[in-house]
Amino acid sequence: MVQVKRAEEHAQGKHMLQIGGGLLKAKRSNKPHLGQFEKRGLEPNYRLAEFEVSEDGLLPVGTPLTARHFVPGQHVDVVGWSKGKGFAGVMKRWNFKG
Repeated sequence: MVQVKRAEEHAQGKHMLQIGGGLLKAKRSNKPHLGQFEKRGLEPNYRLAEFEVSEDGLLPVGTPLTARHFVPGQHVDVVGWSKGKGFAGVMKRWNFKG
């Protein structure tokens, strides 16, 4: 957990959790991004995402999010990114003969 935004503090009046994923070396991060983590005493993360939660779903900053936080049978929406392979010609992509 990187940041907790309560309804009183949030502009839209919602409870939000900011979660970070994937560790990032400090030298590969820019100053504003790095400062956000240093202020909370955390290691910088590669990707940040915000989620709206109910008031009882708020967790303290620094809590790792694990599978134990979910209930069996609960719907979890997962999105992935494929590795970019650039342009592949027809010989490489479709195994055409030369």
